Amino acid sequence: MNFCNFAKIILARTTKDSNAIAWWEKKNKENENNSNENNKIISNYNCCLSSSFRHKIYNNIMFRYPKMQIAASVFQKRIKNLQKYVAESKYYKGNNKNGEKTRFVNSFSLQNWEQLSHKTASHAIMKMKHHYYITELRQLARYCSFTNTNDRIRSQLISHCQLSQLRKRVFREPDKYTSLDAVIELGRSMEAADKYSAQIERDLGFAKAITTKHTNYRKPTIKGYRGRSRNRKRDNSNL
Repeated sequence: MNFCNFAKIILARTTKDSNAIAWWEKKNKENENNSNENNKIISNYNCCLSSSFRHKIYNNIMFRYPKMQIAASVFQKRIKNLQKYVAESKYYKGNNKNGEKTRFVNSFSLQNWEQLSHKTASHAIMKMKHHYYITELRQLARYCSFTNTNDRIRSQLISHCQLSQLRKRVFREPDKYTSLDAVIELGRSMEAADKYSAQIERDLGFAKAITTKHTNYRKPTIKGYRGRSRNRKRDNSNL
């Protein structure tokens, strides 16, 4: 599931939670930022809600974040698998023996999404990048007693980041990338470089496909050569 974890929980849980929907509508209507954010929502799931209604609720929640919105056809296609992914214990570490599922659902709830101070309009539902990974690590770190949260996040980012070049660069120059901010900046520059490089390669490939003529040449068989040589001999004899 290559969706942002906030999107997973809000799509699979919040859109069918009547109490969470009512909380969000009240908050949005009254434009209150602090009055009811600390009150924990007691979930009340309504499985009778139509998929079109749930899709509308999700996009209303994400109306300030266009890259987090989702098309109705994609919602219809992915919602069942998302609900299965969130609900079943086999998708969690140790088959959810230590309550990993509850921590995961609570960490990426609608309330935590609304409290997320550093989310931007560029926050995207697909293709989790390193800055979204850091956002989610910060949410999980709230339940831990780390003495230095940034150092722990830096270690996790270096260990589990998909950019192997970033890991090699940090190990090659450890004194230069001692802080989390330095590693984040390096990751941003590398992601931008990969993006532009991929675009150039696609453009070059498209141009090559246009300019290259694909001609299929049939390789002559030995029999063909023999037949051709016999015909030449016959032609010479007629002369």
